Formats: sequence, C-alpha cells, structure tokens
Amino acid sequence: MNEVSDLADGGALEGDALPEALRGARPAHADVAAALARARIAKSLFGAQTVVRIGRYEIEGKVGAGGGGEVFVARDPELSRRVAIKLMRAGGYRDHMLAEGQALARLSHPNIVPVYDAGTLDDQVYVVMELVEGDTLRAYGEAAGRSVRDLVRAYRQAAEGLDAAHRAGFIHRDFKPDNALVGRDGRVRVVDFGLARAGDVEPEAAAPASPVNVTHAGLGTPRYMPPEQRDGAALTPAADQYAFCASLRESLLCLGPLPRWLEAIVRRGTAEAPGDRYPSLAAVHAALGRDPASRWRRRGLVAAVLGLAAAAFIVGRGDRATQSSCEHGGAEIARLWNVGTAAQLAGHLGALATPYAHQAAPHVQATLADYATRWRIGDREACLAHRDGAQSTALLDRRVACLARARAALATAITVVVRATSDQLADAVSAISQLPDLDRCADPSVLLTPVPPPPPGVAPAVAVLANQLASLEVEVRAARPDVRSRIAALVTEARALGYPPLIARARRLEGVAALAVMAFRDALGPYSEATTLALTVGDQALAVESFSGRIYASAMTSAEAQVAGADLIAAISAGLPPSERVTRAGFERSLGSVALAAGKRDQARAAFERALAVAREVSGPERVRLAIIWTNLALTLDDPARRAALARERVSIVEGRLGDGHPLVLGARISAALLETDAQRARAQLAPPCTRLVELQPEHGVEILECEGELGWLAFERGDTAAAQQAFAIAVGTERAGGSGTPLKLAQVYLDLLAGRLAATAPLLDEIWTVDVPTLDAAAWWMFGDAADVMLARGAVARAAGRVAEARVAFETAVRYLERVTAASTIPRFTRRLAYAHASLVHTWPTGPLPAEARRHAEASIAWYRGAGGYADAIAALERALAR
Repeated sequence: MNEVSDLADGGALEGDALPEALRGARPAHADVAAALARARIAKSLFGAQTVVRIGRYEIEGKVGAGGGGEVFVARDPELSRRVAIKLMRAGGYRDHMLAEGQALARLSHPNIVPVYDAGTLDDQVYVVMELVEGDTLRAYGEAAGRSVRDLVRAYRQAAEGLDAAHRAGFIHRDFKPDNALVGRDGRVRVVDFGLARAGDVEPEAAAPASPVNVTHAGLGTPRYMPPEQRDGAALTPAADQYAFCASLRESLLCLGPLPRWLEAIVRRGTAEAPGDRYPSLAAVHAALGRDPASRWRRRGLVAAVLGLAAAAFIVGRGDRATQSSCEHGGAEIARLWNVGTAAQLAGHLGALATPYAHQAAPHVQATLADYATRWRIGDREACLAHRDGAQSTALLDRRVACLARARAALATAITVVVRATSDQLADAVSAISQLPDLDRCADPSVLLTPVPPPPPGVAPAVAVLANQLASLEVEVRAARPDVRSRIAALVTEARALGYPPLIARARRLEGVAALAVMAFRDALGPYSEATTLALTVGDQALAVESFSGRIYASAMTSAEAQVAGADLIAAISAGLPPSERVTRAGFERSLGSVALAAGKRDQARAAFERALAVAREVSGPERVRLAIIWTNLALTLDDPARRAALARERVSIVEGRLGDGHPLVLGARISAALLETDAQRARAQLAPPCTRLVELQPEHGVEILECEGELGWLAFERGDTAAAQQAFAIAVGTERAGGSGTPLKLAQVYLDLLAGRLAATAPLLDEIWTVDVPTLDAAAWWMFGDAADVMLARGAVARAAGRVAEARVAFETAVRYLERVTAASTIPRFTRRLAYAHASLVHTWPTGPLPAEARRHAEASIAWYRGAGGYADAIAALERALAR
C-alpha cells in the first residue's frame, strides 16, 4: 500500500462516483500536495474525514517549497507533537539522500534544526524535523525597528550552527537568509540541508580546508554562490562561509550603509579565492563578536587574566657589554619619544575634537613621557651596573632583552594612540596605561630562571619574535581588529624556529587575545598548550598564568569547568617569588571565577579573599588589571559596609591609572552603585557616571543603556515617575549608538507604562526574550537575573492593566528566578529586585486578610527593606497589608 493514504469514503452521490473519480485521479507517484487537495475537495463536498500520511506522520498542510522539495506541517501521532517534513525528489540518489538524512539526525546543535527521522516514499526521500514557530532570517532582518546589532546577533547564531555542521563533516551548500529560522524564543536554527552532501571526513575531525565530495555541482542560489560552486569545483566549508557573508551583507544593506567594522568582515568572507577567506566560520563568528560598542564590559570581565610577564629566556648577547658610554639607550628612546612625537600626538588628539579626547590628552602625554623617562633610567642603570662589575654579562643580556621588548611595546603604544579614531581612543588609553612593568627588567628573580636559552643559530630570530609579541600584546589591549590573525601567524613562525619557550609565550598570547573578545572556546587550546610547554621548559610563572586562563575560559563556557591539575598548579603558584604576585593573584581569581560560575559562593569567596590578599601587595600597571578582584570578592559578600569599601577601592585604583573619564573607571563607579544597598545612596552614586558616559563616551550605547536602565528602574521602584521617564528615555535613545536587545525593549516598555500607553507594551513584551523554567534549569545562575527582569516588567504592566491574576503569575515567576540568583550572589541589584517582587505579589491580593503565602512574601520584603534603608514608605504599605 502506498504511504500516502487513499481518501476515506465520504461522498453520498450516486454510487459514490465522484469520490471514486477523485481517487482515480491520483498521480502515478506519491504527490502529497495533490492528495491534500483531493482530501479538501472531498471534505468540502462530502464531509469526508480523510488523513494523508507520509509514513506515520499525518499531514496537515503544505507550507513551502524549495531546495528540490516541498515542506509540510504534520502531526506525529506516536509522540503527540507537530513536526515539519521536507519531501524531496531523489532521482537516482534516493539511497544516498536517505543515508544523508539519517546522518543529519545524528547532528545535534542548538542552532541547527533537529532532524527526527528520515524515510522514503516511492522515489522520494522525506526528512522529519522540528517545527519552528517563527520567521526566516530574511523576514527577521526586514522587520521594522530592527538594528544592526540585532542582525549580527542572529547571524552569529547561524554561524555557530554551520560551524557545528562543518565539524561533523557536512556542507550546507545553499545557505541564505531563507534557510535559517528565528524562533519565537529568539534562537536561530539553520534549516534545509537538502543540497548538503556528507563528505569523507570524520565527525569532529573535519578540517575546514578539506575538500568534500559533492554531487549536482552548481546547485544552490546564484547570488549567494561562491565562484568555486558556480564552476562545479569540489567544495570546502569555505563555500558556506561565502554564502553566509553574502547573506549578512544583503541583510545589513537593508538597514543602511555597512558599519566599517562589519564591511571588513563580509569583504574577507566573500573573497573570490577560498584561501583568502577566514579559516573557518568559527573565526567569522569571533570576528562578529568584536562589536566596538560593547567591548568595555568584556574588557572588564577578562582584565585580570591579561598579564604581561617579562620573557623568562635570554635571547642573545646585549651589545651594551662593549659600549664605552651608558647613554646609548637614551638616544634610542629619544627616537621614539621626543618633542616632535609629543606635538604630533597632541595635534591628533586635538583634531578628534571630542570631550573625551580633550580630557584624555594630558593624561596620555604624561603617561608616555614618564614611561620613556623611566625606560632611559633603567637602561642606563643596567649599563652602569655591568661596567662597575656589580652585574654579570649574562644578567645584562637578560635586562637588555627585557628592555628591548618594553621599547617595542612603547613604540606600538605611540602608534596606536596617533592612529586612534574617537571611538578607539579609550582602548588606546587602556593600552598605554598597562605597558610592561619596567621594574621587572631589573629584578633578578624574574630574569634568572631555569628556562634554557635558544640555540645560537636561532637566537636573533627569537629576539625579533619576542619583541613582536610585546608589540602585539599592546595591540590586544588596544582592541586592534586584526590582531588575532597576526598572532596566529607569529605562532607559526615560532613553531618553525623550534624553540619551545617562545612557542609557549606565543600560544599564551593567542589565548589572551581570544579572551579579550570573549571567544572562550578559542582560548582553551592555546592556553592548554602554553601550560604544557611552560611546565616542560621550567617557566613556572607562565605555566600558572596559562593554566589560570584555561580554567577561566572553561568556566565561561560551562558550569562544569575543567580544573584537573589545579592542586599541582596551586603548589607551583605558592612557590613563585614575590615578583610573580600578579600571576598568583590571577590564579586565585580564576579559581574563584570557576566556583562562582558553578554557584559555589562560599568557595568562590575564599578564593577571591586569597586573590585580594596577594593583589594588595602589587603596585604599578598590573594593579589596574587586578582591580576587578575587588569587585569579584564584593559579589560574594553579605556585609554591605565591606562591599562598599571594596567598590570604592577599585574605583581609586583604576582612576589613578586611567583618568576619571575612562569607560573602565565609569564602569567601576557603576559597579559600586549597584553594590550599594541603601536606595537613595544607590541612585545618588549611579547618576554621575551615567551622565559622564553620555557626555564623554556617547558611542558606548551598551554601557549607557545598562546604566540609565538601572537608574530608571530604581526611580520606578520608588514611584518617582519623572526621574524614571527621564532615565528610560535616555536608555531608549541609545539604539543609534549600539543599545539593543531585551534591555532596550524593557526600557521602552517602562517608558510606555509610565506614560499610560499600556496597549503599546504588548507587542514589545511579545518580542522580548522569555524562557520557561525547564530551559533555565540547565542555565548558569546569572541568566535567571535577566529572566526575572522580564517577568517584573510583565507583572508591572499586567497590574497596571488590572489583570491581577496574570500579574501574580509573573511576580511569582520573578521570585522563583531571583531566589535562584541570590543563592549564588547577594549583591543588592538582585536582592533589591527580590524584595520588590515579594512586595508586588502582596499587592496583587484583593482587600481583606492576607493568606499565609502572601504574608510570607510581605515579611520577606519588609526584612530586606529594613536592612537596606530608604524604604520607609514601602515598609509602611506592607505593614498595612499585614494588618488587614
């Protein structure tokens, strides 16, 4: 029997002639669309209840066609779920296509539509997939109000799906905006692998450059098709990269001109020659993550693991041993920093003509001048110590090599500042404030290590690459766009020299650069190799630092971070000399981050306490990189006074090195305000950095949105409508500077709510990302805080609209989410919201005595408000409710 069911008997005409005629009109092969049409006719004419099936699946209707087949919505009666089925004409490839469909069913990734089943229907092959409720990526990009960053976020998800397919041995071969779906949950799924062909590569071992066997050369959509596909050549995953970047460019152009940073990405991704494109879609995904407007939050997140230690190996004889004068170094540094250079820098900063450039100019000039002076003094002291016999030639060689690397870093820093655009200047200031610590170049405990020197034949080349590493480190801190590719090239050069200590340092910098753009998975391999090589050659400080980076990256990718070997590294760290305090503090900080990510607050607190004890003994540029530890510890504390003291101390540290208008300084002030329990003091502390961000860093829309959104919420909580409207209006205005996503929509929701435009909130709330409890149960604890913000807004709107039952459900959900968050962190931003959610629940009960559940919420809210201060009105209202 054919798997497309015959029409059920239904007609009542004479002899059932017409139903039989309809049945007889069936085509020779299984035409599901025609069968559905006949079924509808029969139902309309005769009331017949018919079921059209493909396999066990009951077809409900046709929803589209493309990629050599038709797509139907169906019901799976065995699992009681609706599915999508693609039915494809197989020609002479039926068995191959069936095997491919079955292989796709084993491909599991959140950004690839799941394949549940595959089978045959006469000479056709069908694939059963998840039914995604949502829009195509094309429709998503064309929707009104969509921003560039909304599109980039969606395409990054698609890139993750395609990259996962490549690693499993598949090439899509027809990626376009119509072949990715954006579900109502905001998740993107790549669909329609109907033109894909499995290759001869093993899953997880598919090299991006390996040719994949294909059939039907030239199939696909012409305007997204790379040259090699049009020519019928064997394809690699680079073909999908071309189609992906062509699709991205097309979608972005619908919104206006391409931003410069995105134009460079799509241009490389659509290069004519596959070898000129990115090495993989994972690299494209990472490049798209380097949004200039949101990098400061990331930079603060990873600051403490970006250490710069003096290389622990000698790289050649210092020429100062034969110099009669010790003023040679002064002439060298004068070629870098002189009156002409200072004038050029001043002219450039003046030409930028922004408030921040004007404010930062004296700080930049003073920092670079001071560094050049201290370098000259250090170089002269090294020379004099050797000439006077107080220092061996071997130690002089190491000091000279260390100073050479510092000089290379200074040269790069000057170039970075002179070439910085207005939106790059803050990154440049951060880079020059963290130049290599010159004191390390005079510390024997740093210079005299057991790391073997390079063979004489490669020593000069090693010295050159070591200096380049120092320069690239500055560029990492300055967020230069192509630095990761140049580090990768340097790693290749280091391998060619065959000197393991240099390879270890190059791989460590590769990990640092990946962390700087939050490419956490990309950091794991480099840090792991750097750790192993450093242990092998005896570079213990580098081994500890690299291990710290690896477990930190692991914690950011999974709550179950891989910390095997931590006991051994802890023992090595404890034995490091005082000169390696930065490394020791960074190791303890990483251990704390791993524990905090897993929700183990007590364990995290202990590690952060150890990190802080070491960090307090550090001075110089490294102290800025360690300043995040002060906030890390504060996040785990219950003592408001100590939290506030730690926050103030962090502000003092970063402001002393960066100046009071730098985004990292303003970010530290914002963090301090968020750690303040008293409501009035929190608002008073938060307002100034919010204002300074708007004045000095207007391009940092993400940070302004976060700051003004919190300021607006604090005013809303207190019933200060005017202040809340002002803050939320500024937050909504950040869209043109990069503000986007749920925080932007929430600000608009509150703005509409305060203005009484309740009807306007409905579509926004429908667009906002929401999650259900089963999904969140597997998520990191901090994600519950974002979900709670959504639920609090839903509850506030529902209560204002008189939908009390709906409001109560939203507030109850918010309480549940926030209790999960506060089990891991008791910072006031979350505990304040929990108290508000408890209080809001109480006020959803009608007049009359409160039930026991409501009384529990009231008492919990009152307890927090009394300890916080500044909530007399809220307490009074709750006490009145309890007295009812």
